[in-house]
Amino acid sequence: MSAGRRWTAAAAAVGVSAAVVVPVLAILAARTLGDSTTGTLDVPPSTVARPAETPGALLVAVDGTEVVGLTAFALAPSGAGGTVVVVPAGSIATVDGFDRPTRLAAAYTQAGFDGQVTATEGLLGVTFSVTEEVDEAGMQALFAPLAPIPVDLPDPVVRTAPDGTVLMQLPAGPQELTAEQAAAVLFTRVPNETEYVRLPDQVAVWTGVVEVSDRVAAPATEEAPTDVAGFLAAIGAGPRSVVSLTVTPALDVVTNPEGIDLLEVDIVDLRILMARILPTAASPTGSGLRVQLVNATGDPNALREATARLQFVGADVVAVDDGEDVATAAETSLRYDPSLTQEQVDTLTLAVGPVVATPATASIDGVDVTLELGQDFLAFLEAAAEEAAAQEVASTASVATSAPGG
Repeated sequence: MSAGRRWTAAAAAVGVSAAVVVPVLAILAARTLGDSTTGTLDVPPSTVARPAETPGALLVAVDGTEVVGLTAFALAPSGAGGTVVVVPAGSIATVDGFDRPTRLAAAYTQAGFDGQVTATEGLLGVTFSVTEEVDEAGMQALFAPLAPIPVDLPDPVVRTAPDGTVLMQLPAGPQELTAEQAAAVLFTRVPNETEYVRLPDQVAVWTGVVEVSDRVAAPATEEAPTDVAGFLAAIGAGPRSVVSLTVTPALDVVTNPEGIDLLEVDIVDLRILMARILPTAASPTGSGLRVQLVNATGDPNALREATARLQFVGADVVAVDDGEDVATAAETSLRYDPSLTQEQVDTLTLAVGPVVATPATASIDGVDVTLELGQDFLAFLEAAAEEAAAQEVASTASVATSAPGG
């Protein structure tokens, strides 16, 4: 089948910068087509592959009735090592009970701990196997076996006294903290301080915690850890890193009409991150095809371009492979679950251009399509950009000639 060879100029409209809110193409979820026969490519896969588990945990830090921190833990497939993700509490999210996107932390006020977990899973597109709630004392207990904790604080940590005086709690710069001090950094807030200002110090503390997590290292066994302390110990047993979501303050009146502390999340970066670290925990909230994306172009920027385009046509990137062992390919190839329809496969080509599409001989649990980007994808991007530019020039010329006196 040469489905992708029939793409048209419509592909140029699927650009990363396209100002389109709702895609004009709708994709039916593959998992709803089990009884469909129209257009179905009935070639049963010979085997079903189950990727190595990547369990995740969520730690919700609460001060009274307010969430002050959200931290996700992802284990490496080997069970030794992994990634810690700082999730700003002010991230824009969809929260039950609110008629428009609002602060992620608002879920706790609205529906308690369970509501906070649900909203965070919805934003990240994953399901956590372990979830915990801690206050400042609980955070101190988690950090106690790790102290002293080396940190390099980008900014001083200050607090406001009852009389309104601003007091220095910790200076900026490299230092070693006790468990109590490290926890205090995560919980200390100044009235009207944005989460965007707090984020660098939060990342600095978790970076220090993860750096010395080898002090409690214990690789996960066949059974995944059952608490956050166990996740931290397993992460400490191997290669590990700390990242935060990519966010920017939402200052425009359309996104943030009430002028509250909102941080806009880079959704493309978020999807790539989760697909890297928690592929088997992926739980997309949409109904699009679930895509495993392999970047064989030799260009690291191609991954973001493809993810944005696939997201635009309604697909969900749930797994990513762009490691050093991925060999460069000339052509883009697509291996699809045989239950998909021709129309569904064709739709993906609007996002990525020409493909060599074949039925998968092995079905991957949780994946509908494996898409390997070849170097022809780079040529497709260039052609689409040129066509979009030409259309813009033509549109501008048309407006100029139709203006009064033109």
